Amino acid sequence: TRLATPREQIERGINRLYDFVEASVRMSASVDELPPTFVVLDAIEEARRALPELAGISLVTIPGAANPLCRGNRSRFVLVLLNLLRNAIQAGGPRVALAITVDASPAATFSVTIDDDGPGVPAHLHDYLFESGTSSHANGTGHGLALVREVVVTELGGTISHTIPPGGGARFRITLPSVQEPSR
Repeated sequence: TRLATPREQIERGINRLYDFVEASVRMSASVDELPPTFVVLDAIEEARRALPELAGISLVTIPGAANPLCRGNRSRFVLVLLNLLRNAIQAGGPRVALAITVDASPAATFSVTIDDDGPGVPAHLHDYLFESGTSSHANGTGHGLALVREVVVTELGGTISHTIPPGGGARFRITLPSVQEPSR
């Protein structure tokens, strides 16, 4: 009798845990429900059209006919591109030269690199660049690159890095998993 009460409490706890796990499984997405795929070059074109000042931006693909597919939310990827491109324009002014390179030469991944010839990221921000609250602009919120990192890493399963290209300025490289469409 002294053990009856603790045993009942344990059994009720196990039943609550079982109910929680069962409800969680029902609410979570099925493995079969993968996010849609999108054509990366189409997303880049959408970002370029959204910023008229980018009409002359250079776009190179490696190999020349590369046209990678990505799995995820296309509009969030476009948002990432717009954020990086706007930052380059804000930092470098209207005459900043921008180039986008899409490298799909590795089979399982592809990278999108955005280079600019602006003043670059101040050295004291390099280690904190993707943290919320970090901004080199007096009126900046410091949330843009944190959002970029969140979308690239968490939503699209990739990585993002910042380096200084040989001629100066800023280089942002996004590396993402490539989706191979099944042959029909």
